[in-house]
Amino acid sequence: MTVAKHVQETRERAVGLYYEAVAEDGATKSGARQKIGGIFDINPATLHKWIRKTKATTAQAMAKSQQ
Repeated sequence: MTVAKHVQETRERAVGLYYEAVAEDGATKSGARQKIGGIFDINPATLHKWIRKTKATTAQAMAKSQQ
């Protein structure tokens, strides 16, 4: 059995704050990952992985709803 190091709620909040930082604060993508990673004590590369996964999941859901 695998144990998730970070709970789903933390992932969702971190990804949401990332998008907020990029859109509203004008932060660069890498700068936002560094900032949010520091807040949640996670590696920016981990946050990047979560962002990519969220984008893929959202794209799949949108494609499925358009069928």
